[in-house]
Parts: sequence; C-alpha cells; structure tokens
Amino acid sequence: MLVVETIGKIRRLHEIEHAGPGIRRLLSGRLLAEVGEEAHRIDPGGAWFETGHDPVIGRVMAPGSAFIRCMVLDQDLLGRPTFRAWSAEEAAKPRSAQSRQFFDTLTALDGA
Repeated sequence: MLVVETIGKIRRLHEIEHAGPGIRRLLSGRLLAEVGEEAHRIDPGGAWFETGHDPVIGRVMAPGSAFIRCMVLDQDLLGRPTFRAWSAEEAAKPRSAQSRQFFDTLTALDGA
C-alpha cells in the first residue's frame, strides 16, 4: 500500500497505530514524530519506521507538511483501512490529514 498524507492546519495529529509496519518519508514541511518512547525531528527527505504496534503521534512543526506511507501488510487487509485510533477519545476527534492512496495490491514473492 502506498499513501500520501497531506496535513492540514492542526498542530497535533491523532495518537494512532496502523495495522502493520511500514516506512514513512517526509516530502515537505517538518514533523516531530513520536513513535513509542522515541521522538524524531523529521525534515524533508527524512524517513522513519513505524512498527504498527507502538502508539504514534505526529506534531506538525511547519505548514504544508506531507509524507508518504508505504506498508507491506497481510493479504486479509487488502482494500481495508489500516488507520487505528489508539483510544475512543482519539477516534472521536476529526481527522486533519488528507490521504491519497496510490495503490493497494496483492504481491507474491517466488518461492514464498
């Protein structure tokens, strides 16, 4: 799955997790990515990894922040959303990021 997230004016994104691990790469802006117990300042071109099991909070440090999210997931998740709010309180908040999914496809490796 390959998705581009463009973040609106909100300064703090939801505390979330996704259905599986994946890499992210910041296209523009600046973020503070809090993944589990670690915090990373991410500048354009910078990348970070999310396990899918740790809570994640993104803090917008510059307007126009946008990143790519790429994940390799179990085939049972094909066509299903991967976003999971960390709590009922977080789920009730409006989402400020705009997502554009480029593909979600099933791929098999030879011999797997």
